[in-house]
Formats: sequence, C-alpha cells, structure tokens
Amino acid sequence: MNFLGFLPDELLPVAYQAADFSIMPSQSFEGFGLAIVESLACGTPVICTPVGGMPEILEPFSPQLITESIEVSAIAQKLEQVLNGQITKPSREECRAYAVNNFDWDKIALQVRNVILLVDS
Repeated sequence: MNFLGFLPDELLPVAYQAADFSIMPSQSFEGFGLAIVESLACGTPVICTPVGGMPEILEPFSPQLITESIEVSAIAQKLEQVLNGQITKPSREECRAYAVNNFDWDKIALQVRNVILLVDS
C-alpha cells in the first residue's frame, strides 16, 4: 500500500486507475464526494464512511462498500472484508458504467437546467 499525498489534477486519473480501490475515510463535513465519482469513472471501486453525500453516491451501486461508522475499526473491518473476498468489489467496467450513467456532465447539466426552469415558472 502506498500513500502518495497530494497529486495535481492531471495525474489523478492515472493514480485512480493504478489503484485496486480508493478509500474515503471522511470523519465529518463531507459534501458531495466528487473524489468518489472520479474514482468510479476511472474504473476503481471505493470504500467510504457514512458521511455527507458519499453514501448517497454509493448506496445504489455498492452499498456493501460503505462502512458501518466513521471509526477506524469500521474502516479496517471493511477493508479486511474486501481484501479477504468476503465482499465482492465491483469490476472496473461496472464502476465506469455506473459513473457515466449517473454522473455524466451532460446528464447533470440537463438536470440542473430542469430545476432552474421549474424555479422560474
């Protein structure tokens, strides 16, 4: 396991694709969780804590990869379950398809447009 620290935006896709999975161990104040969508779009599954909008992203796709709590022990337990094969992680193709089908910019832009049109009505 390697902890790379800060990476510039242009290197993120390569780092995501090189990983077996991403871990989002947020403890509090997590908004949407863009890094989850970025990781999935690169074909890399994600383990996350139940904080902010992160579960909302993963719940429809891979709820088994959301930890029970924000505690380090819960994160370690989920990681152990994935590494031991007790939890099947989604394939790279499944991750990418989920991200594209649900978070593609064209689709999101259309949804935002529809909300704005409803507000103006």
